[in-house]
Amino acid sequence: MRKIGTDAYSLDTNGHVALLSSGRLILIDTGTKPDGEILLPEIEKTGYKVSDIEFIYITHTHPDHVGGLAKLKELTDAIVLSHELEAKYISKEEIYDGPPGSKYQFHPGTPVDVKLVDGQIYEGLLTIHTPGHTPGHSSFLDQEGSLLIAGDAFRNDPETGFGPMGDQYTLDPNQHKLSIKKLSNYNFERVILGHGEPVEVNGSKLLRQLVERENY
Repeated sequence: MRKIGTDAYSLDTNGHVALLSSGRLILIDTGTKPDGEILLPEIEKTGYKVSDIEFIYITHTHPDHVGGLAKLKELTDAIVLSHELEAKYISKEEIYDGPPGSKYQFHPGTPVDVKLVDGQIYEGLLTIHTPGHTPGHSSFLDQEGSLLIAGDAFRNDPETGFGPMGDQYTLDPNQHKLSIKKLSNYNFERVILGHGEPVEVNGSKLLRQLVERENY
């Protein structure tokens, strides 16, 4: 667990999920383990109770982001939110198999209570539709806190810094890169990513450098 800014936490669950507290407790993504084995102790380290969580946002349907959703819903009865295009995969109304040869259905399926659209602000978070990694992948921007919760919109490599997710994990690599370019148009200092350490300064500047370097 690592505190980011004054009211955000990056929780390490073999990947990273985010916990935001500013008058309400929001969890973004739920880790891999269906029983919350890793996530629940990480939440407790912040000093909050799991039962205090009021909202659960899901960036996308891959198991390291949605695996613990059913358990967290059971424990909290929180409102579940995602982009409207991803909701049918989270609930398993439709099955998303991912890139060729990969399967992303290792979760029981949980209904989404609020289906978000690009540009919508809900509970202070701006939904930014960032497809490519999955059809409905979304990132969430806390504009007041200058914090982007990026999910797998991009990654932070310990040696090379910001970069795209690997093509083998991404449904449409070209669209994925266009989504990175889209995110670079927003301003934020801090970033919590699914893969790689969080960043506390110059987040959007570093992302723009990636876009310019790779000519996205």
